[in-house]
Amino acid sequence: MLDLKLLKTFVAVGDLLHFGRAAEALHSTQPGVTQHIARLEAQLGVQLLRRSKRAVSLTEAGTTLLRQASQMLALADRMHADARAMGDGLGGHLLIGLSSAIIHSTVPACIRAFRHAHPLIRITPTVERADRLYELLDASLVDILVTTLPKRDDAFHTVKLQARIEMGVALPSDHPLAKAPMLSIGDLADEPFYTVPRERHPEVYDSLTAIIRRRGRPARIVGHEISFTNLLARVALGDGVALVPRAYAGIATPGVNVVPVSDASLSTLQAYLVYRRDRGEVAVEQFVRAMRARKGASGPRPTRVVNKRSLSKATK
Repeated sequence: MLDLKLLKTFVAVGDLLHFGRAAEALHSTQPGVTQHIARLEAQLGVQLLRRSKRAVSLTEAGTTLLRQASQMLALADRMHADARAMGDGLGGHLLIGLSSAIIHSTVPACIRAFRHAHPLIRITPTVERADRLYELLDASLVDILVTTLPKRDDAFHTVKLQARIEMGVALPSDHPLAKAPMLSIGDLADEPFYTVPRERHPEVYDSLTAIIRRRGRPARIVGHEISFTNLLARVALGDGVALVPRAYAGIATPGVNVVPVSDASLSTLQAYLVYRRDRGEVAVEQFVRAMRARKGASGPRPTRVVNKRSLSKATK
C-alpha cells in the first residue's frame, strides 16, 4: 500500500521540478523531501526523477505516476471532505460536468435552483467536451455530467431531461440564405455539411441525411468535428455548413450566421444527466431526484449504494 504522504511529496516535486521549492510548499525540509522520494522509488522499484546539479526532470514512469497520484490525492481529499460533511449532517460536495452546449439550455437555471434549495451542498462545475467529461466520470473526478451525448455503458445511469437545446444551421454570412428567418435542411441539400461523428449523435446524423435524401440526392457530409466550436470554425473558414445550438448566434463569430431550423427532428437537441451506478452519495441522490422532478425527465431512479448507518459508522 502506497503512503499518501510519499505521493503528496512526489506530486509537489513533480509539479515544481525543484526539491527546495517543493520542501517550502510542503512546509518540510529538503532532506525530508529527498528521503520521501527515495522511499517511494524503493517501494516501486523504479526511478521517478532524474536529478542533476542544475535540473530535476521526470522519467517516463514518473510522468505516469504524477498523473495518477494527482488523481488519487484529489479523490482522497474529496473522500475526507465528504465524510466530514456527512458526519456533520451537511450535504457534501458535488462535482458537475457540463458539456459546452448545455450552458445554452435551462440546465444552469436548474442548478441555481438546486443550489438555492440545498445551500449546504457545495457545487463545483466543470465545462469540457463530452468525451473528456466521460473520462472524468470514469476517473470519479466528476460525480454527475449533463450532456447532449448519451453513452451506452452499463456502468452509467442515464436520465433524459426536460431541457432541450434549440438548434440552427450555421452558414457563412455571405451565403445567399444567411439572412433567412428560418430554413429546412432540405433547402441546403446541395451544401457541404460538417457534422459531429455519427456515433456521437446517430439520431441527428440520420435525420439530417434522410431529409436530404428525400430531395433526391445523397447528403454531402465532407467532414466531422467533435465540438460545436470546431464546427463553427469550419463554417467561418468557408469549408461548409453545420448544425449548432442557436445560442451560438449570440456569440461573436465573425463571418457566421446561425439560422433557426424548421425540421422538427433537428430543431432541438436532447439533454441527458449521466452518473455512475456505483456512486451513492447523498448529494448525488438529491441532485438526480431534483432533476427528475422536473416535468419530462425519465430514466432510472437513483439507487443507494451506501446507507446512512454504514456511512455514519465509517466517519466516526
